[in-house]
Formats: sequence, structure tokens, C-alpha cells
Amino acid sequence: MASIVETHIMTAKELKKLRKNLGYTLRDFASKVGIAHSTISQYEKGKRSISFQTENQIKQALGLILEKKYDFELHIHLDFLRLTFFDTSPETIMKYVLGIEKDYFFYEVNQRHGYDGIYSCGRIQLYVSEKIEQGLMLELTGQGLLEMETVLQEMDSQFTLNEWLVLITDPDYYLKQSLFSRFNCSRLDIAIDEMYKEAGNYDLHDLKWRKDNGGEKLIDTSLRSSRDIESYWHDKPLGLTLYFGSPNGNFLLRMYEKAKERAKKENRELEDILLDYGVVNRYEMQIREEYAEAAFNELAKGNSLDQFAINLLLSKIAVYETVSTDSGKIAYQFHPPFYEVFGNYQTVKINGKKNETDVEKSMKWIVSQVSRTLALLQEVYGKQWLFDWLEHLISEVEFTEKQEKIILFEKARVQNQENGMYLWYRKKILEQKYSPENVYVKIEKPDDKLWNVRLKDIPTKFLIYVDSEGNYSIGQPKGMTLEQINDLGEKKGIDFINSPLFVVFEVDK
Repeated sequence: MASIVETHIMTAKELKKLRKNLGYTLRDFASKVGIAHSTISQYEKGKRSISFQTENQIKQALGLILEKKYDFELHIHLDFLRLTFFDTSPETIMKYVLGIEKDYFFYEVNQRHGYDGIYSCGRIQLYVSEKIEQGLMLELTGQGLLEMETVLQEMDSQFTLNEWLVLITDPDYYLKQSLFSRFNCSRLDIAIDEMYKEAGNYDLHDLKWRKDNGGEKLIDTSLRSSRDIESYWHDKPLGLTLYFGSPNGNFLLRMYEKAKERAKKENRELEDILLDYGVVNRYEMQIREEYAEAAFNELAKGNSLDQFAINLLLSKIAVYETVSTDSGKIAYQFHPPFYEVFGNYQTVKINGKKNETDVEKSMKWIVSQVSRTLALLQEVYGKQWLFDWLEHLISEVEFTEKQEKIILFEKARVQNQENGMYLWYRKKILEQKYSPENVYVKIEKPDDKLWNVRLKDIPTKFLIYVDSEGNYSIGQPKGMTLEQINDLGEKKGIDFINSPLFVVFEVDK
């Protein structure tokens, strides 16, 4: 497994294999890479060592891109995690692995994955079984990872998802405290997001064409190529998905047009999706067994998953294009547009991708699917009747125990400025309430709800608040109206509501 992530100087055997795989004679290869054929011969026979600079020269000549990529070009993050813990209890995992009190979890009988039940806190799910040997399985989808990241930041703003994974998989942590005897990672998904570029992004249809072109060796992979999926609506493409590998195997590569998928799912224009998210294509790897173990080893060594993910993906698939050699024969080189996506990526960034919980998705559904109907009803029956009708419908709703747990969790997310839809619309409402420039405008009936201001990214036990005089306070003040906070902000020259340094939250009555 180490060979997947290890970076080393190219060997004589690897150089010879590369040249032959691409279809070059010794002389044609020497001409292609700009090195004397006698020198290439000595490299391949092991009579001369290949330097790092020479290897880069060869790779660049063959179409591999070695430029550094930045955050705005690629974003690499975990997208799914499934860990099983043995010889432990649900309460232990909740308290010492997840850091979430049991009161926040909802239990339901569910035999999914062969377990007896599930403890759920949002999308953080813990599967339990009466069979001790089966262990307890923690499953975090993309949304679950987002929620777990929120929990960690509430404990300590500097505590990252990366550090959490290293901690809970460290024997010095879980064995010395007798938390569990061992763990197993049955699935880990790593996503590489290709961000929007004005110069253009890689077209996955080009990759599909190379895969389907059986007459030429334009893609080289040991992975079994399975189905491709592309759908249309009134001749409008809804996104292409390419699969390599087996869903039930230890490695599955899924490459798809993420922007088009989101546009279809949210029923929005592609341009708006790109503006909101910026992700054009996603290259997603579903890994198990030795691949997942290698990922954890990278984390344990203090490394991030970014270069591991790039190396792993490119070790599983090679993309070529045909070229003519000096002798007039057909040979191959690496396809630059594909490799330009990845380059020599070095920036560290584990998570933080834009994702939504079920509540935020419901809010988006209301915006995209319901708002037009509500506007129609308002035009027909009037605003007051519509408000009274909605209030009547809401008053008759009874929440289940599971929904009560979700409400508690979402309230905590709102208080900690984590619900993107809520924050965006609150900002828009306040802009309309005061002015588009967020400058104070006196209104006749100010909001009578009380709000507090505190410093952002401070550990919970050291919270620092801002009182009505603008002074810092350790104890939580009685609160102010939004109008008073706006007045105080004008006085102090600080826009508390939109400042990245402060959090404005409603005071519980």
C-alpha cells in the first residue's frame, strides 16, 4: 500500500516500462523528452541514476502537469465515513468519541446494515446491535461530517476533523482509556472538487470518448469500467457520471459533473449554482480495507489527505492522447487537459465544503418549489389571510421525539451561525428592514425580541459578550433589540450583524 503514496525517484525499470507502455522506440523517446538516446539507454540499464530534475523533465515532456494548485482550483475533503468500534457501549462512543450528550440522540428500531437499531443526532448515526461481536458502527454522510465538524468547533474552534480522526484512531487514546478494543474502517469516501475557472474546466465527455474509443489505448486502468450515466431534459444535459471499479470492491472511482447535478436537484440555473458553490466536476473515491488504512496512516503521520488523494487517483487511471514520433509511428503521451486539473497539488485543506443539513435542504425546497404558490395565494386572498392560514396550519403540527432532537440540534447550529440558508435570508431581511447599505433607519415598530452579541470562535467555557454600552463581559447580558445593536454598531463603528468577528444570537426567554 505504501507505494501508492510514496514519492520517490523513478527507477530504471519504471522508466523502461513507461517508455514501452507509451509505444516509443528508444530514439523516439529520447527525441520526445529532449535527452540523448544513449543517456536514456544508460538510465534504463541502471548504469546512471535518474535525478529528480530529469524525472520532472521527462514527465513534463510527456504531458504531465507539475504546477502547484491552489484552494481556488481544487478542494479535497472527506465525503463519507463508516467506522466500527468493538467492545464498547453507545454511551461511551457518544461521550468520548463524538462528544455529544445522549439526550441529543433519538433511538429507533432499524435493521439496516444488519444492526438492531440506530441512535441519530441529525445525520450523525450510530448503529447498535445485541450481538457484541458485531460492534457499534458510526456512519457519517457528507452532511454528517459537516455536523460533526460543527460539534468539534463548538468544543474548540481550532479542533479540526483531521485532528479528531487522528485522536479517535490512536491506540494511546482509546486503549489507555478503555474506550474500545479496536476499530475498523469499512468505508471512506474522499472527494476532489474541481473549482470553476474562467479559462475553462475539464470536460468529462472527453474522458468518456477516450474510454469508449476501443480502437486506441487512450485510458489505461486496472479498474473495471462499469456503467456511465447521462440524462437529458428537453435536449438539456443533466450531468454525466463515469464509474471505474466495483461498488462492492475496495476501490470505486466516480467522476461526475457536480454543478449540473446540483442544478437539476435544486431546480436552479447552472450559472447560479456555479456562483453559489463554484464546484464544476467532482472526482470521488470510495475506498475500503488497505486503502482506507493507508489514508488513516497518512493522517497519523501528520499529513493531510490532499496529496494522498491525488496520488491514489492518478495511480489507478492513466489518460493518454496519440502523437506522431519523429520516425512517423503512432505513440502516446499523457493527456494534458486531464492532468492539468490536478497538477502538483500541495495546499492542505481537509474539510469545510459547503453542504446542507436536512433542515437547510427543506428551506431550499420551500424557496424553489413552494414560494411561487404562496405568492399566488397572497395575491388571491391577501397577505393577512395567508399569514393567519399558515399560522393555523403550524399550530396544529405535533413533533415526534426524533424531530424534537433535530430541533435542539438545529437551534444550536443557528446560534453558532452554521445554517447558511438562515444566515443568508436573515441578512437579506435585515437589509430590507434597515437599508440596502445596512445603515440604521428608524422604524416605527422595532423588533421586540432580545439578542446578544459575543465574540466568534471562542471556546464555549470562555465566551465573551458585548453589553449595551459596548463593553466586553464574561457573563451573558440581558440582551438588546436589533435596533439597539444597530445603534451600538454605529456608535462603535462596527457592523456587529455582518462582522466575521462577532455572533449575533437570540436570547432565550
